[in-house]
Amino acid sequence: MHDDVSRLVGLLAEGDRLVLATRPGATLDAEVVGLQGDTGVDLLIPGQALRDGDVVAARFHDGGLVWLAVAFVDDVRPSADSHQLVAATIGEAFAIDSERSSSRSPAQGRAWLSLADGEVVETAVLDASRTGISVKTPTSQLPVRTVVPVRLEGPRGEHAELRCAVVRLTEQRAGLVILPPDVVPAWLHAGTTSSV
Repeated sequence: MHDDVSRLVGLLAEGDRLVLATRPGATLDAEVVGLQGDTGVDLLIPGQALRDGDVVAARFHDGGLVWLAVAFVDDVRPSADSHQLVAATIGEAFAIDSERSSSRSPAQGRAWLSLADGEVVETAVLDASRTGISVKTPTSQLPVRTVVPVRLEGPRGEHAELRCAVVRLTEQRAGLVILPPDVVPAWLHAGTTSSV
């Protein structure tokens, strides 16, 4: 994954535009204003939407490819004209040849989520993609933008432990993004792919 991150950062230049997804249905247009090493990017965004520690999804068009990335907000400073200067680290990136933001595969298995109060709740895995999983919403005490340890068990007894950020929550399902360096295990997202 680090090679893909370095490749994406190498493609970026000052003035390029990224689309950031901050929460379900909310996107921001970000302008690249600087690059920091192999994984860092400085962005100028409108408004005051981001905070230190946020996890965002980013999309960048490079010819016929669409790059998708997970970025961690390291530092946010106010700028002129009600904008923010954002320093972020790209933790994961990959290119797809489709405009779809993700592809999901049906998945089966159980998941145990460790909540902030120490409670561990069991739920069912609904589907998985290269960057995350959806589970049946186990509790209303699962705030968006929190990081939760997740233990997965596959239908054949496979096991994996991951750190996930909660990015979407409805009464029926919770959307979790896998935080690098963890990855979605192949046994979980193997299956027939369907459009998101």
